[in-house]
Amino acid sequence: MLYSAPMTAAAPTSGLNHPPTGVECLLATARWLVALIFIHWIIVCARALAAAARHGSDAPDEAFLVRHFGTADRSRILRRVTRALRRAVALEARILACRPAGQGFSVAACRAVAVEMRDICRALGMIRGKPTVRAESACIRAPP
Repeated sequence: MLYSAPMTAAAPTSGLNHPPTGVECLLATARWLVALIFIHWIIVCARALAAAARHGSDAPDEAFLVRHFGTADRSRILRRVTRALRRAVALEARILACRPAGQGFSVAACRAVAVEMRDICRALGMIRGKPTVRAESACIRAPP
């Protein structure tokens, strides 16, 4: 007899890591892909906004700038957009490094990415409000 009765009747322990199921892998991949698509869209918008801020002819009017950025100073806005664009590119690189097949893209990692994306969108004037405290997951931290 290969297995003994006490061994097969043992209660499962919650402390052990279990391999992810197909559904969990699919959900992790979907979360990762949505985050990647959204951050790429933010980057495209930020580049267009930076180009518009550099060129006065096709730039937004001053009322728009004041409404979304709190100032009409194009040089300040360009610096702010450039910083946000750098953050977005760095976040995209961290998302790409956190492939769902290797170590997964957990709900916690997805929430941390969403918080950072929201802060980037606020810096770009896409949404209003104050930046939140950055919560990072081990999966998306910048390498040392």
